[in-house]
Amino acid sequence: MVWTDELDVSQGAFAFLAGSEPDYAKIREGVWHDDGRYDVVHRFTTAEQGRGLSSAMMRWALERAQSEDVAIRVDTHRDNMPM
Repeated sequence: MVWTDELDVSQGAFAFLAGSEPDYAKIREGVWHDDGRYDVVHRFTTAEQGRGLSSAMMRWALERAQSEDVAIRVDTHRDNMPM
């Protein structure tokens, strides 16, 4: 998914995968909060920080998941505080 501004210039991007991720079948050091249906968000990037682009992209993913009655799974390194 590429996020563009009003001039159609790319400002951010992320991978949105509808459905399960095979790599999540077995995870290390923890458990998922539920075993229900889910979509996956990966690889957030933005042209500039502090403009709310990441929040807008995540809202889009959450709204889509809610309309499909599924959860969102995001995995990231524990030191990746923005994510």
